Amino acid sequence: MNSAVYAMKMLRKEMDGEAEKAGLLSDDDVAGMIMEMRAEEQE
Repeated sequence: MNSAVYAMKMLRKEMDGEAEKAGLLSDDDVAGMIMEMRAEEQE
């Protein structure tokens, strides 16, 4: 296994469950978060 594949596998393992912890349970939750972040950037 090359180093890039290994790094991606490790990242996926570390990120497992983080979306749920952040309250991102659906595509709509993700879209809402992105919209909020973009609105904050424009302020």
